[in-house]
Amino acid sequence: MHVSFCWAEPFSVHENEVSFDLYGGYLVVVRGSLGKLEKRNFIIDSGTNPSVLDERVARHLGPPAARKN
Repeated sequence: MHVSFCWAEPFSVHENEVSFDLYGGYLVVVRGSLGKLEKRNFIIDSGTNPSVLDERVARHLGPPAARKN
């Protein structure tokens, strides 16, 4: 019987960190930019699917679903 073991480094050995504020012990808010909108607060909700975007922001950014004819 022959047994082999191999070791591989993880794809990325770098860690990324994101600063956030925690409100009420559960609301995660990060600061960031989206398109031309800079220095905005974003609520991170890992249980939301699909993502939610405020209608005014969506119209400003211009995705097709937000455009009104």
